[in-house]
Amino acid sequence: IPSIDVVSTNDPTTCGGTDGEIEFNQLESNTIYSVSYSDDGTPVGPVDITTINGGVLFLVGLDAGVYTDITLSLLGCDSTPIDVTLSDPTPPTAGLSSSDADNTICAGESVTFTGTGGDQYEFLIGASVVQALSTDATYDTAGLTNGQIVTVRVVNTTTGCDVTSGGIVTTVNALPTAGLSSSDADNTICSGESVTFTGSGGDQYEFLIGASVVQAL
Repeated sequence: IPSIDVVSTNDPTTCGGTDGEIEFNQLESNTIYSVSYSDDGTPVGPVDITTINGGVLFLVGLDAGVYTDITLSLLGCDSTPIDVTLSDPTPPTAGLSSSDADNTICAGESVTFTGTGGDQYEFLIGASVVQALSTDATYDTAGLTNGQIVTVRVVNTTTGCDVTSGGIVTTVNALPTAGLSSSDADNTICSGESVTFTGSGGDQYEFLIGASVVQAL
């Protein structure tokens, strides 16, 4: 009866990759073994694999998953089944921050979102991509509407692993409708004549003549 000795496992080097392998030792050299197993519950094999010198057998081309009931058969005799787990590389840790500390802005105000944790970034509002995957870790916008959620998909290009950050919800307050009236109906006065200007639409007011503030907020 073949005896399985798992010398080592090599996890896939990329997320979704198929270069993982399981190495078995202390078998007959240059001998064909019939190998069967289940890959995440899906039966595979039997397949014939020949050991190399030293009695080593390699099960290659594997993705991340749980390999159960691995059995080696030789001359009608089956080994005791074993289980092995292969894992994808650790995904990046996605971070997302906003240039607006309290995530509350006025309509039309510009905000910069910054992603961290990878070397490529893709920004989304809701389910829609608003800035395609690139090395640019920032996204600038002045077009947010109330309640929109910004997220960033962070990619590690070495491992191919990616993860999407939690979302930032921005409250966007509508701009007031500014009104201004003059006590002089035709806006024509004599020098030195008094005029009263009245603002409307808000709860605080700042008056200017040209670019100069003449009555503070």
